Amino acid sequence: MKKIGVFFRMISQILNGKYKANQWSVWVGIFSIIYVISPIDIIPEFPFVIFGLLDDAAILAFAYSRINKEIQNFVQWENQNEPKN
Repeated sequence: MKKIGVFFRMISQILNGKYKANQWSVWVGIFSIIYVISPIDIIPEFPFVIFGLLDDAAILAFAYSRINKEIQNFVQWENQNEPKN
């Protein structure tokens, strides 16, 4: 769950033009979140409860494998660029 917050911080910094990311990774993350929260699924949760949840889990696992390295790079960038007091 912590990485979801980092992902949204990263999106914010990309939109502000402060952070340059691998666009493919970012789009995979965005579309995966939209897919999971969307009521439209390849395999709907109802009436196929188990299979409907498994396709969401598979999408999230795929997205995580693609976005995880970019999130790590962002956290490193964030730590290097935070203001010094």
